[in-house]
Amino acid sequence: MTQEEWNARYNQQDTPWDLGGPTPELERLLEECRFSNKTHPRVLIPGAGSGYDALLLARDGFDVTALDFASKPIAALSAKASALKLKLECLKTDFFDFANHPSEHGLYDLIWEYTFFCAIPPEQRSAYTKAISLLLRPGGLFLALFFPLRPTSKLGPPYLVSKEEIQTLFSKDFIIHFEKPLASIEPRRGAELLGVFKKL
Repeated sequence: MTQEEWNARYNQQDTPWDLGGPTPELERLLEECRFSNKTHPRVLIPGAGSGYDALLLARDGFDVTALDFASKPIAALSAKASALKLKLECLKTDFFDFANHPSEHGLYDLIWEYTFFCAIPPEQRSAYTKAISLLLRPGGLFLALFFPLRPTSKLGPPYLVSKEEIQTLFSKDFIIHFEKPLASIEPRRGAELLGVFKKL
């Protein structure tokens, strides 16, 4: 999908992936202190969309950079962060272009992924994996709620994902650990997989 097509989806409010608030699984991980703004202060969120997760992390004191290809959601997120007086960098950019210039913005301690991996064409997944590795510091955390593990009624996006494919893509540069998510929303329960990957 082009930038114009994504913007059209937001203009028409045709955004079924939008939860209307922070991802419950991310909230759970924060509450359980699985990471903190002391151990993982710099956070990157690719495909941030409406940015509820970015706002949540910024409120908790993380130094957050939110990226999105579409101008409408990232502009709305920037305005909301400003109104709330939150420190939140909002960039309208192509994630792959952004990853090609890591020296311009530095490395990140944590990257949070939800519904971006499944939105890009599957043939771009190797490039996505390389980009994640380039952007994370050694020892950094790639925290991902992968979805969907079962076929949807559409051809995509979202495109089907599998544990086996994810393992193959990320095992070269990461220590791989999978968990069953405990706070998936009802329609996605059983179709999500939590990845907690440490950069080598």
